[in-house]
Amino acid sequence: MFFILPTPPLTPPPPQPLEDSQQLRATSGIAYYMSPPHTVKEAILDPIHTFIYITFMVTACALFSKTWIEVSGSGPRDVAKQLKDQQMVRLSYYSSPLASSYEIMY
Repeated sequence: MFFILPTPPLTPPPPQPLEDSQQLRATSGIAYYMSPPHTVKEAILDPIHTFIYITFMVTACALFSKTWIEVSGSGPRDVAKQLKDQQMVRLSYYSSPLASSYEIMY
C-alpha cells in the first residue's frame, strides 16, 4: 500500500517560462518580488509586486552608492580636505574663523 504525499506548503512551484520565450521566471517567493515585472500589464495588474520591486531597487542603489562614497574616499568632507590640502580653496565667509566657531557651537 503506497501513499502519495502532497507537496509541502513551503515548496515553491517550479519556475514557468515567459510567454514567447524559453527564459524561466520566478512565480513566487522572494525571488518573484526581487525580479522586475516583465510587461506594463504585469506591473499594473500586480501593484504590490511593482511597489516592492521599486522599493527594493531604490534602497539597494542608495546603500550601494553610500558605501561606494565612503569606501572610495570621495565624500564631501574628504574632497573638501583634499582641496584644502592642495590650496585650491577660495576664502569666503564659510571658511572664516567666525563660521567655524559657529559650526562648533551648533
